[in-house]
Amino acid sequence: MPKRQTSPITLFSFQDILTSLMGVVFLIVLLLSLRLVHQIPSVSGLSREEAVKLNQEIQTMEIEIQVLEKQLEHWRQKAAQFLASPLKLQDDQRQLSQQREYLLTQLLAEKKHLEELIHQSETLERELQRFAELRKKRLEEIDQLQNQLAEKKTTVNFHFHPASGGKKPWLVDLGAAAWQVISPETFQTIQTFPQTPQSKRISLFLQWARTRDPRREYFVLFVRPGALEAYDDLRSRLENAGFELGIDLLGENQKLGFTKGQGL
Repeated sequence: MPKRQTSPITLFSFQDILTSLMGVVFLIVLLLSLRLVHQIPSVSGLSREEAVKLNQEIQTMEIEIQVLEKQLEHWRQKAAQFLASPLKLQDDQRQLSQQREYLLTQLLAEKKHLEELIHQSETLERELQRFAELRKKRLEEIDQLQNQLAEKKTTVNFHFHPASGGKKPWLVDLGAAAWQVISPETFQTIQTFPQTPQSKRISLFLQWARTRDPRREYFVLFVRPGALEAYDDLRSRLENAGFELGIDLLGENQKLGFTKGQGL
């Protein structure tokens, strides 16, 4: 025969204990009652002191009986609660198990989110390090340009000899007051970008540069100290547009002198 399924929680032992306890309480009450009945002396044979003492003992016993009755009622209520709902503990256990599963799921989700945040933090740290290295490199380039500019301040004129054939160069004088585009044939200024907010001047120059053909033309940038701040951004955008660049440094007040010839 198959084994009869039993509940994982049994209250038989607890019921036995409660039943024995109630029996003991009843027995104590009966014994106290019998004691009172057999110990009651005749009123005529008692003195005043004995009567007072007996009255006090009776009051004490009544108080004890009331306490025992309250305890008995308390345990009756406890027994009724356990006997009336034997499946309550199972329900509580099931609810606690469900809550535990939910908390474990939340814990795993938070752990995964924390791992993603750590990964993002490591990526950001690498990016910050890369940008710091790039910034350091740019600062070194600017320092180098400034040193070269300091060396060129002693030169009065700069002579540019455009080579014949190949791509056409556009000479761009990046001065503080204005940027000038100079024709390599006539050495005359054909386009001027006056001093405006730096970002707007760069935007206007790039707008004009997009009208040129990077396959047939390139730019020679003459960088002056007043244009160092915009030089890096301008160079990067021209290179992204596909233009080849030639770069030279001038002092702020150095004059450009152009002569025709072969080679530089």
